[in-house]
Amino acid sequence: MPKVTSIQDRSAVVVWSPFKDHCDIVALGAKDSGGIGFDDYGGELELYDFDIAGTQEPTLLGKVKTSSRFASIDWSPGGGLELGMIVGGMSDGSVQLWNVAGVIRGDDTEAKLISNHDGGAVTAISFSPHDSNLLASGSAGGQVLISSLEDLSKPNVFPPSSMPEKRSIGGVTQIAWNTQVAHILASSSGSGIVTVWDLKQKKPWCELRCESNGGVSDIAWHPTEGLQLITASAEDSNNLMKLWDLRTSTTIAFATLSASSDTTVRATGVGGIFSCDWCPHDSALLLSCGKDNRIIVWDLYSTSPIYEVPNESLANEEIAMNSKNNMLGVDFQEKRYSAKWSPHRRGLVTTCSFDRKVELHSLIGLSNKGPNSIRTPQWLRGNTGVSFGFGGRLLSFGGEKNRTIEISSVVENAPLVMASQTFENEISSGDYQAFCQKKAIETTNDYEMQVWGFMQIIFESNARQLLLEFLGFNPEEISRRASELNENQNGSNRRQNLDSSSQEIESVITEALLVGNFDAAVDCCFKSGNLADALILASCGGAELWAKAQVKFFERETSKRPYLSLVGAIVKGNLAELVDSSDLSQWRQTLAVLSTYGRSEEFSFLCSELGKRLEDSNDLESASLCFMCSVNLESSSRYWKKLVEESKDGGSIDLLSLHTFVEKVTVFCQADNQAQIPDDVSELFGIYAKNLADQGLFSAAAKYCRGDSKSVIELKSRLFYGGGAECQAAFGNTNPAYPFQIVNVGVSVQAKGGSVQNKQTEISKEQPRRNNNFTTASSSSQNQVNGLPAGWHELHDPNSGKAYYYNESTGETTWDIPQPPAPAPAAVGMNQPSSIQTPTGYQDQQNNSFQHSHSSQPDAREQHYQAKPTTISQIATARKTVSKYGDGFVSSASHPELAQQYGNIGTSNPYASSRPGTAAAVVSPMRKNRSAPISGTFDLGAIELSDEQKAISTGLLGFVDNLEGLCISPTEKKQISEARKGVNIFIKKMGRGLMTSDTTKEVENMVAALSRRDFASANSIQTTLVNSDWKDNKDWLRGTKLLIQLARKKYC
Repeated sequence: MPKVTSIQDRSAVVVWSPFKDHCDIVALGAKDSGGIGFDDYGGELELYDFDIAGTQEPTLLGKVKTSSRFASIDWSPGGGLELGMIVGGMSDGSVQLWNVAGVIRGDDTEAKLISNHDGGAVTAISFSPHDSNLLASGSAGGQVLISSLEDLSKPNVFPPSSMPEKRSIGGVTQIAWNTQVAHILASSSGSGIVTVWDLKQKKPWCELRCESNGGVSDIAWHPTEGLQLITASAEDSNNLMKLWDLRTSTTIAFATLSASSDTTVRATGVGGIFSCDWCPHDSALLLSCGKDNRIIVWDLYSTSPIYEVPNESLANEEIAMNSKNNMLGVDFQEKRYSAKWSPHRRGLVTTCSFDRKVELHSLIGLSNKGPNSIRTPQWLRGNTGVSFGFGGRLLSFGGEKNRTIEISSVVENAPLVMASQTFENEISSGDYQAFCQKKAIETTNDYEMQVWGFMQIIFESNARQLLLEFLGFNPEEISRRASELNENQNGSNRRQNLDSSSQEIESVITEALLVGNFDAAVDCCFKSGNLADALILASCGGAELWAKAQVKFFERETSKRPYLSLVGAIVKGNLAELVDSSDLSQWRQTLAVLSTYGRSEEFSFLCSELGKRLEDSNDLESASLCFMCSVNLESSSRYWKKLVEESKDGGSIDLLSLHTFVEKVTVFCQADNQAQIPDDVSELFGIYAKNLADQGLFSAAAKYCRGDSKSVIELKSRLFYGGGAECQAAFGNTNPAYPFQIVNVGVSVQAKGGSVQNKQTEISKEQPRRNNNFTTASSSSQNQVNGLPAGWHELHDPNSGKAYYYNESTGETTWDIPQPPAPAPAAVGMNQPSSIQTPTGYQDQQNNSFQHSHSSQPDAREQHYQAKPTTISQIATARKTVSKYGDGFVSSASHPELAQQYGNIGTSNPYASSRPGTAAAVVSPMRKNRSAPISGTFDLGAIELSDEQKAISTGLLGFVDNLEGLCISPTEKKQISEARKGVNIFIKKMGRGLMTSDTTKEVENMVAALSRRDFASANSIQTTLVNSDWKDNKDWLRGTKLLIQLARKKYC
């Protein structure tokens, strides 16, 4: 923290400018003349500009001679003056005022007398931070005066109290106005007393007796807490400061700061405190200037020094030591007596020393220095900031006066947003043919035009006919040209055939026909070149001869007339051979043949085979078009994906090219609803969805969020829970898979020692987790060692460390040590009265309980309870426990009064709230025929459910599974375990036909409400079921209640 600059040869009191626009200006009031004459009593007022942002060299702006020297000084922006007014407390007891602007200009340098104090110099002076025209001053004679300077021509001067004046012994050392309350100020005295004045009541508010053996040198109010102030001791034997909180005590300080006991700062001789100053920019920092020549920065959070402002003259320790031992016994160290923070420049401090220096130090790097520094000063914490969130959300805050947080959306890729919105709008109507036609017209790329042309044809009902036309083969035009060609050549063909015939050949052919030998006749025709005659005769000789004639014809003529290979394939119906042997440069003709003559069942395969041949020959564009005709998404998209890869610039995908790819695949999938998107395509869709989500297009992103990669699963989860109803609808209102792996780390529980049945035992056992609930592996014999009944286990609350007890059979918990049940009384016969025998001294209380709250429940009289008494303190502890967890099910089984309070009567003792303890029920013979309870274990494969019941089961279990991964605290884990147990019981009862149709329907509605995140409706349905079906279904209704509570907590 270097020294910035200094003003030499000035022994002065210093005050900073209160104006933010002139925050580098300081005023110096001379404490001595600097001369050697005994008759020189005058001083000087000087104004300097430190020019922090510029040369950092102090510049003298103006000065004025004074008739007396300064003892104190302050600067106010009030008085109706351009640069405010400076008031000096002078050594002759006067309070004088100067016009700052006049001093700088040099045209108004006369001092104006405000008041005169009796008994010595004006040692303390301060303007009110609430009223810039209100001035308080105090003198060495102990007098305190308040001056109102609203009218500078007639200042109004009055004492702070209407009581008879009682001057401070030892004189006034400092005056400080309260930072929060305008009519409160404090004055310190050399006698060790600080008086807090109430100007409204015109009397002292309190007195703080701070020091018994010395005076208080300085005081300062907390910048933001109006009832806290600090006092500095002037006693040389103890350099300490006391922090007072007037809300708690006016006799004892609640904190003490002492540098003499701190070993992290340089050790020096002990001395009092000259001055202290609370940092205006960070209320946790305090500056102290001690008589031991140390200026220390304190961190009030740790109440320890964090830095010491260096003293240049102590750099050489030898010089310092020699200066103490010189023959005059004079200490020539650079001893400083004042340190003040700048009110506007953060981290700047002025110091004044007895060797006539005023120095400026920078504490900007305070957080990176000092051995005890544990926090960053507030001036290093920016008052503005921005943070990006999911979906292009930008959170911003800033400005000293602007305390609002703004949330806005930032679009980084406007062309992508526009293209996506246009695409979604155009396909929203479902008219994909029109969309494809529009894309084909708009594009200037030949391949893109063909792609969208083929895409449009796929949606047409007469796709093959339109494909021929798109390939350039118009049937009507071809028919016209064929008819013209036949008319010109009919006559010449006939003459040529006649010329080629001879009498001998005709004779052989005739004879062969006469004997019915069509094979010989056809052979003669082929040899004589009469091909047409051969084909006609072969048609009369049977299928075998006809086939042989066709083969021979095509073998003989195909080399002369290549088009006959096409005719042969058509005639034979062997288009696969045509595909394998066709000229790839004429692929359009081959595709036209397939479109015209191919059977429906083989068309897709043949187009795909043609595409493979083209792909092998590296004609990828043509191949992709053939694959489109085969409606093969995986093959068609290969070239489209290659185009996306080629569009990469510097390794990043061009998003508009990616959008074009998504358009093609999306529209193409509409032509084949059974199309499965390949993994590599899903990956690109995931990237596209992520970019849409980054632009705030959540609903569109949800549509294209495909695949099972980790990033896609995370995106699905964020869109489902943060994208609103449209995103949830895009996912079918089904919770996506949890994106992170759940690691079961378990909890180690240490059982504390305690006295149970007069035995001292310490047991340490590990509690494994089962179904996200704490259970124990200890056997019943171990429980007996602990003095616990069978099924009970001791656990410890991770927050408080207190022991509580858990019954793994019933799920019951209690803070009190459970007691073994009392021996069951003899069974009551059928002919015996139904009255219940109760312990002596308890009958009246029990009867009153029945009359008070259970008169409408006759079944309760058929049970007998034996319980131990519970003290009032235990009941109070239970109430605190329930209040802490916010869950009435925690311990109501062992504290019935909690059930009465929280309304969960299903888990509590049926007796009234006055009956304490854990109840052990004895069932009468009249109740022995009731069905056994259903356990909370669950095996879905062993339960037969209808489709409707499976939907309910899947919905409930899905919610439980999702919540299980979100429950972190032990309480939540216990609650989700109870919820799962209740859901399992409900599914079992539903599968066994034990649920009424009305109840099942209500639960179905509740599941639907949970899926919509309509927790209010789900809770309303739950409440209705509790009111109507509690008696028969309380075993699972408690679990669904917890399920709704947890869902509301985690998803709202």
